[in-house]
Amino acid sequence: MGKWENGSDIDVSLLRERSKTQRVELADLEPWRLLPFTRDIVTYEGSMTSPGCHETVTWIIVNQPIHITRHDLAEWGKMVQTPVKEEEPQFLAPNRRAVQEFNSRLIRTNIRHLVKEKKECKLPKVSYRSNFGQAAPSGPRHRLRHVHPQRVHEDDFL
Repeated sequence: MGKWENGSDIDVSLLRERSKTQRVELADLEPWRLLPFTRDIVTYEGSMTSPGCHETVTWIIVNQPIHITRHDLAEWGKMVQTPVKEEEPQFLAPNRRAVQEFNSRLIRTNIRHLVKEKKECKLPKVSYRSNFGQAAPSGPRHRLRHVHPQRVHEDDFL
């Protein structure tokens, strides 16, 4: 595939003529080197990209792009996931769905946004309750901790 930004070297065209019954050795491949070095992520609950599109996936999105050349993308599209000699081979690409509705999904992130001007926390107070709709226990209260670059403060919540 040529050199990736991180120096890894993968040649997709070598894999293209293989099928799932054939084995390819990728000596010294370190898959994590294909990803950007960052701990900043966004996650959300979603669905598989293949039919039945079951909503059983937690997607993890790295907050830095991964670049690929047009040539490498074209080579990737020629790869098959069924034996090459089949009448109707099943290709690996495109393995994407059209953009779906947001459907009020909760999006989580650990990305810290540095804000210098705001002196007070503008985030809404957060409280939690069980899915069973039961009243909150009358025991001790827990603290919710907000962490900002300039300060840390805590709020009560059940």
